[in-house]
Amino acid sequence: MKDKLLISGTIESGWTSIKFQCGDDNLEIRTSYIFDGLTNFLTAISLLNKGFCETEISLIDEPTEHILYFKKTEQSDEINIKFYKFENFNGRPLVDRKTENHGPNFEIATNLKRLTIQVYNLFEDFMQSYGLNGYEEKWRHKFPIDKLKELKNNWR
Repeated sequence: MKDKLLISGTIESGWTSIKFQCGDDNLEIRTSYIFDGLTNFLTAISLLNKGFCETEISLIDEPTEHILYFKKTEQSDEINIKFYKFENFNGRPLVDRKTENHGPNFEIATNLKRLTIQVYNLFEDFMQSYGLNGYEEKWRHKFPIDKLKELKNNWR
């Protein structure tokens, strides 16, 4: 069932918690700064807005890995997001793991506009809460201002 997607998050000392809520269902993912999953999240949503139909990101919770797989229908802006959880990070793309018979542990259906707005707002909230210096101090990466601007410029 498609419902209103809400995304929120917090950053604390090299760790981020991102909460995905859709109706009564929700999932919280914790990720480490090591692979800069937050910037990868922005990049993935920008790619979808540029016309890509599929993309994925990896969020590492040492040693757990969460893969978010985004698939957009070609004829509309409907997006299906599948969340996969692997107990041990191995760095292989999801396509290489399909033989492992591991289905998604959570799924969300939404549209590209809603997803884009929620991700944009997540980063705006980070900026408001922590500022540029606070973000870098907590996340150990510079705030991805250029990626955020790119996302805003590529909204469909």
